Amino acid sequence: MMKGFVKSFGDLALSLETDDRRQYYAPYANVDSEVMQYLVANLRVPVAFNVDTTQYAGTNNFGKRYFATNVQLQDVVINLIL
Repeated sequence: MMKGFVKSFGDLALSLETDDRRQYYAPYANVDSEVMQYLVANLRVPVAFNVDTTQYAGTNNFGKRYFATNVQLQDVVINLIL
């Protein structure tokens, strides 16, 4: 599995980015429901995912933006102030 973070999100999908700045497209059907509850503007949600190189949605400076599948939360630590 690859590791990255949620770069942005919209009506249909997430945009994921890895540390080497490669981007991946994740339709919501491929995203675990736990990830969805952390989608807040400017919050870099850490995720792990698989890559489907048979499908892509657009390109960026690093190449094709391949589809991400099985997107799950990765290394989430929540600090609550009581």
